[in-house]
Amino acid sequence: MRPRSYFEIFSSFVSLRPRPEQVWNVAKYACRHFLTGFSPVVTHAPLSVGVLVTYRCNLNCPDCFVNNAVNRTEYREADMTATEFERYITHPLARKAFRVSFSGGEPLLNPALPEFVRIARRERKYTYLITNGLLLEKNIEALVNAQLDILRVSLYESSLEKQIAGIHAAQKQRVPFKIYLSSFVGAKNYSFCEEMIKLAIDLKIDRLNVQAYDLPLSVTPEDPAAENIIWDDNKEAMAFFDGLRRQYGSRLKFSLPNPVSRKPVVRQLCNQLVTIFFFDRHGLLSPCGCIFPCEKRYGSLEDSTGWNSEYMVRFRRDFVGKFPFHKTCQTCWWAARMADDDSDFIY
Repeated sequence: MRPRSYFEIFSSFVSLRPRPEQVWNVAKYACRHFLTGFSPVVTHAPLSVGVLVTYRCNLNCPDCFVNNAVNRTEYREADMTATEFERYITHPLARKAFRVSFSGGEPLLNPALPEFVRIARRERKYTYLITNGLLLEKNIEALVNAQLDILRVSLYESSLEKQIAGIHAAQKQRVPFKIYLSSFVGAKNYSFCEEMIKLAIDLKIDRLNVQAYDLPLSVTPEDPAAENIIWDDNKEAMAFFDGLRRQYGSRLKFSLPNPVSRKPVVRQLCNQLVTIFFFDRHGLLSPCGCIFPCEKRYGSLEDSTGWNSEYMVRFRRDFVGKFPFHKTCQTCWWAARMADDDSDFIY
């Protein structure tokens, strides 16, 4: 990770006036990261936690990698309550984290979200909301009052006009939180990146993160759906991205998709497996931001094993042990990502 990224993360941590247990937890992580390396059984608590506040969404994107859970009947009653959130965010595993992200589904569909942010701030957490922005305008005041730190709007070509209107409304009120933009592109629409960069510059946005299209876990690289993956032999796409970096790199902080390798790749470590977990209203865990829904087999805040469940230990061993990619992760955009701009590594 670049020195600038370390400095940004350290600055956000210090600004929280962290508790001693949070400082000690970061120190344990840093010792592993810089000196000894990680083992499949982690001895520190997560630096960041992700909260699935709802599985409902006001969009129905066909390429969404969480389509196996979002808007499904069996998850319709899965909205987290403030009582549940407070219980889990003060859990011994979660309370030492210094950052919390709120996602879904569309988190602004859960009316308790501002209360989640207030509780998180009280618990010395840096707060990060990931939203499509369609409900932003009517929630701006509540988010400001709750002292949100970062708002990240995920942009979609089909909803762009309404999303921009929400961002304009936030900027007119001179909101104190930072606004980031993100989007997903694939081999079929990667030219959309330039439109996003121009938009971010026009809106004077702090950061833009364009991510590679991510396959649902049920899809293999041989499946027809994989034709939208940006592979490393796509020379046209690589040349296009290089041109964008040269043309706009001095005007905006942004990251562009990195290709997925067609050849067997060895990965020493996936940061998500040792820095973050996600949980839902039942306290069930997910190992990373691309595996949903949360399930008992991944671990639970109700179990003593927690983050070191049998599944998670086995999952980490594949990376720490320098084996080729775990089958689950072979087309993951995180796994393919190189040192373009990784300051978002704890999501």
